[in-house]
Amino acid sequence: MVAGALAVLAGRRLADPIVGLLITTTILVVLRGAARDICRLMDAVDPNLVAKAEAALAETSGDGGRGVGESALHRPPSPR
Repeated sequence: MVAGALAVLAGRRLADPIVGLLITTTILVVLRGAARDICRLMDAVDPNLVAKAEAALAETSGDGGRGVGESALHRPPSPR
């Protein structure tokens, strides 16, 4: 923003809108990455809860002895 204001004072009238577009683009890129990470994290469940749920399902015999394949709970993604 400061660079755009200084450029306008120096007589470059297009500098302010160009700097504004660069700032907007930067904000959108950061927002996209943050939204992707939040969506992945919201879809995950604490690994301890997954283990407890799977253990409880394994002890349940209400399925006619067929056994439980796998739960629909998702573990959180591993950190990059």
